[in-house]
Amino acid sequence: MKNWLRRTSIVIGTVVVALVLLGQHYVLSSAKLDEAIKAEVPLGSAKARVVTFIQKRHPVAYDDMGIKLKARLQGLAENMVYRKDIVITFEFSSDGKLLSYSTKEYLTFL
Repeated sequence: MKNWLRRTSIVIGTVVVALVLLGQHYVLSSAKLDEAIKAEVPLGSAKARVVTFIQKRHPVAYDDMGIKLKARLQGLAENMVYRKDIVITFEFSSDGKLLSYSTKEYLTFL
């Protein structure tokens, strides 16, 4: 009986640790994304820097329309029950400097 309990505990512990580690990798946090934008591509940043920032995050979709750049990032919501899509829109001046950005979130039940 003791051996069975030990094996069960090890399996449950391994599954919990795996879920926590996977969750940290695949969870898409709006707050962390906003902090990263403010830190890495503040207003006035060059368009090339913003493009690099977006490409590092492996967007599902990406559209460069000249003075506007849109990207869709996808991951799990913090509760790991919903899929979260975040659409980021960056607006640039005519000389290629970041003027503003906005985000929209979409949740889809898995």
